[in-house]
Amino acid sequence: MKRDIRTRLFLIILLFPLIHGIGCGAAKSVYQKSADAVKSVSNSIRPGEKPILKKRILISPVMDQAGVGEAKVSQLTDNLVQFLEKDGRLLVNRATGPASSGANPRSPQYGIVIDPELIKRAEKIGMNVLITSILHSFEVTTKKTGIWPWRKFKREVDISMAVNAIDITNGTLFLTNIEEKKIMAPVEASEGRKDKWETNDMILDKALSPMLKDHATAILDALNNQPWTGKILPADNKALRISGGNDIGITKGNVFEVFGKGEAIHAKGGKDYYILGPKVGEIRADNIMRDYSTAVPLIGERFQEGQVIRLKRK
Repeated sequence: MKRDIRTRLFLIILLFPLIHGIGCGAAKSVYQKSADAVKSVSNSIRPGEKPILKKRILISPVMDQAGVGEAKVSQLTDNLVQFLEKDGRLLVNRATGPASSGANPRSPQYGIVIDPELIKRAEKIGMNVLITSILHSFEVTTKKTGIWPWRKFKREVDISMAVNAIDITNGTLFLTNIEEKKIMAPVEASEGRKDKWETNDMILDKALSPMLKDHATAILDALNNQPWTGKILPADNKALRISGGNDIGITKGNVFEVFGKGEAIHAKGGKDYYILGPKVGEIRADNIMRDYSTAVPLIGERFQEGQVIRLKRK
């Protein structure tokens, strides 16, 4: 079922608006422009250089296609949060409420399940990155071994879990990571359906624990190469406001480059996403609050709500 997932992933256009229904005819050109824009932003981090500003991360509850139950997926979500919280460069938040079961995902064969409402919520509360995950249905294979009356049954369970990381600022899906593990589960000859597996928590936890660690490592590696980007917020008494405060490490005097909106990508549902446009100026952080800051213009004058900002390197 999932043996060729990694191969197919190379064929996916990893752009969130495209997954939401953008036309196929424009996909190649839009993807290329988006890739160039993201590459341009990523160049602000030089090899070996650590990010200065922290990122706000929202972790969505694990989507349960395996049917392990709410308590188990809550435990898995908590474990992933705990792994990521160990990195001091992140401000990790757990989304409240149960996740969708993923029964009707947009791209289930690739493990990409994105809830547009969750994207909107993450954007509204000022998150930089949204992490979603899905525990796939177990694939069970049972074989007979030996000859009667010494015949035995051998059950192999394929456990697979995927995580996705979406950059809320520009709408791009910049990481899809899939971890798989095959385990041997006991089976009794008296069991009715041998192609099913009655979940054993001890066996499942033993398989999922290292998978979650590997997922966390992949997420942290991707985030380390993803520069912090924010936005200009709605004006407050005509003062420029930006989406970052002392909670993420902004200090008075930090200078930010400001980028205009490029070409619009029309996503299903009517929402527009914009390719990163040209640099329109620079601003300097002036008054630093807990979760936002005010700024003063240095270069340029056409600053508007929604424009993307990034920390200028000295």
